[in-house]
Amino acid sequence: MTYSFTVMSHIFLDYSLFKMVIIAYNTLPFSDIPLSSTSWSDKIWSIFFLCILCAFVYFIYSEWGNDGKISLQDSKLKEVKKELGFIRAALRGMNPSKIEVKEEKYELEKKGKSNFELSFLDIPRDWPSESRELLNLFSNQYNIKNSEWFREEQCFLSEYLNKPLLVICSMSMPDNEYIMRKIEYFAENFSENSNSINTIIAIKSLSSDHNSININEKLIKVYTKGFLLNNLINFNEYNDYLTTQFYKSEIYDGDEYTLNDVYVESSGVFTNIDNKSNDTVINNVEEYLLQWARSKKNEEQIALLGDYGQGKSVLSLKFANELIKSDINKQPIIIELRGKSPRNMPMEELIAAWAYRFNYNVTSILTLLKEGKLIVILEGFDELDMVGDKLRRLEHFKKLWEFARYKKSKVIITGRPNLFLNNEEARDYLHLQNKACSTFHVKAVKLEPFCKEKIRLSLRNMPQKVSKEILYHYELNGDNNGFADLVSRPSTLFQAGVIWDSLDKSNLNSSKIINSFIEHAYKRQAEKLLSISGSSLESPVLTPRERAYFMLGVAVGMVNYNGYSNQISGKELSNIVRKLFHSIPQECSQDHHSCTKELSERLESDAFDSVFNDVRTSGVLVRDLTSYDSFKFAHKSFLESLFSTFFKYKVKPDSQYEEIVFNTISTALSLDDIYSLKFSDEVISHITDNLINKGQEFGDYESRLLLESLSKKSILIDKFFYKEYFKLTTWSYIRLILLFSLASLYLFKYSSHDLFFSPSNILLFMMLSITLISSIDFIRDIEKKNVQPAIKIWCRACTVLEYDYSTEKVLSNRFVNQSSQLYFVDKIKNLLNKFRNN
Repeated sequence: MTYSFTVMSHIFLDYSLFKMVIIAYNTLPFSDIPLSSTSWSDKIWSIFFLCILCAFVYFIYSEWGNDGKISLQDSKLKEVKKELGFIRAALRGMNPSKIEVKEEKYELEKKGKSNFELSFLDIPRDWPSESRELLNLFSNQYNIKNSEWFREEQCFLSEYLNKPLLVICSMSMPDNEYIMRKIEYFAENFSENSNSINTIIAIKSLSSDHNSININEKLIKVYTKGFLLNNLINFNEYNDYLTTQFYKSEIYDGDEYTLNDVYVESSGVFTNIDNKSNDTVINNVEEYLLQWARSKKNEEQIALLGDYGQGKSVLSLKFANELIKSDINKQPIIIELRGKSPRNMPMEELIAAWAYRFNYNVTSILTLLKEGKLIVILEGFDELDMVGDKLRRLEHFKKLWEFARYKKSKVIITGRPNLFLNNEEARDYLHLQNKACSTFHVKAVKLEPFCKEKIRLSLRNMPQKVSKEILYHYELNGDNNGFADLVSRPSTLFQAGVIWDSLDKSNLNSSKIINSFIEHAYKRQAEKLLSISGSSLESPVLTPRERAYFMLGVAVGMVNYNGYSNQISGKELSNIVRKLFHSIPQECSQDHHSCTKELSERLESDAFDSVFNDVRTSGVLVRDLTSYDSFKFAHKSFLESLFSTFFKYKVKPDSQYEEIVFNTISTALSLDDIYSLKFSDEVISHITDNLINKGQEFGDYESRLLLESLSKKSILIDKFFYKEYFKLTTWSYIRLILLFSLASLYLFKYSSHDLFFSPSNILLFMMLSITLISSIDFIRDIEKKNVQPAIKIWCRACTVLEYDYSTEKVLSNRFVNQSSQLYFVDKIKNLLNKFRNN
């Protein structure tokens, strides 16, 4: 609107933007700059740029949709299928202070209504076509074509090992006379000896007493649909892999514990993800899942939810192993979603990414899915790639739910519910209790924390001293210091047990446990490599300190590249390690026995290759087998904890060494502002645990000190734009002074003339004021977005330490409440990304 007025003044009053700037300067008590008139070509260019701007604004208006904030009037009009209109919206937008924004409490709760409707993908098939496809998938030797179908005889006549192959299709087992009549017909009409024709009988009925029959000393194979489906793929290799992962493989290399050693049945609750306390308890989730798998209620799917470390992945693996051993005729397959982007992948490609390791046929897997022979476990929806945008999350879940779009499908989807923006989005995207849906509905099961008895059972194979001490601290502290929450999660309970003897027992929290476990992993790996080398002088490639430096940098680089998907390609990993290698400070090598040699000096030849190999194989990184040439941290919490440690090095370094490491990694990875990276809720939780100790003294002074260490800029923004003094903010006073000063300058300049009240000067005055104020407001919003993570960390720290920040002694409530409401800037970015992708 401001620019429109500028163009109008240019055309009708001969005031271009450049000319207005000169006029504004001439109002000051300095020598005037001479003015010149503008040409019509300049005016045409102004109109041209105005048209481009209008088109861009209209594009934003038309694509705004329902994702961004809308006014209450807009909402009421949409309820009666009306729209405000572009012109009226523009006029109302000229006075934004009077626009009442529609908040969530005014939103209409449309229960059971999903954001996307799905229909079943099943297509009715005739048995001959179905049997032909099944036989071709069953054996590569069969190549039966559609053109080889004889409709009158209900048979295929193909070839098998250079001999005629007759396939008799029947709904049930035909009698011997019928079979011989078909064989003799084809032998007579195609000049073949009846004994030379290989014959197969394909029967649709799922059960049959015959695998083969003998008629007149001729062996005839009998294949039922059930037999073909059960033998379409040999899953023995995959089942052995699942068994090895749970019963034989060490959880972390060198600790000598398997998942079976620490596994305990999890309890859970059915939940609709709302604030109502009507959740039904499930004492044994594993047993419930087996009952669900056995049930013939095929149109009910499961969403297995839980916070980090609550055992979702382990439970999925245990359930898959129990399903294999049971008499339930269904094959489990676990498809890890880590780093995947389903919205850009057809379902076949997702299956192919899983199947390529075992050389399984994708079409055969799809056939088994359609026939209800599989239970598909989609593991870790919170680790998907590109989930920051609501529209992308929706597209991801539309693709994932395609696995459930067959009438016989059984699907389990697992992940952390905090991926979703709010409960409404979670219910919609997970299809919870969607009674209006014509296809399937979903039951959400939320895993519950371990109770004392489950904690004891999980520690059954740990040293008795460790088990007793952990249970003692659990009873002693209860919820104090968060210890109960820490050991009630299977993942952090195991980590605490492994390193318990060397752990500082004061102020225990999950972040301290994970950090200590990672340090333990570094030292254990160094000891292991030393024992292999046979001499303390033949040390591994990297010292524990150097390995910690590289792992910290890899975690930061991974977040920078892919967010918290916990996946990085080999090429990206190599690029990060190379940058870190060339920048590693000498301080990182001080724990080497030589004390003085830098890393590059110690490794005379193939230095980088040796370091890269050590980082890949001897840290807490493991190869991600779900995709080609990718790596991940052994547990997602390692990534979050390492990034939190890096942040702590910036805000509250305990030594000069930590400050050096932070600056080195930031420079090597070209990280100018750490707040430009994404901060998940788990990372904010870990950062808070790193920065504070529960029970410490925390008053107004300590609160302000913490906020200053996090972001001094946030205090300045609050003081300038949000904190009120006599009902007005500092920025409000400055705006009033600015307007008064401009008016005074004009009045002083033209006090002896009548020009001051001329339309052109009034328009110029308005233009300059609006442009300046709007520019500063826009900069404020951008800076406010940059300090959002700092405000969230500060607020959580205050909550944990029971400090009431609503007293406004440090930050105003307006700033705290509005620090996450930057819908316009985010919406512009999303629209630009959408435009670029199209």
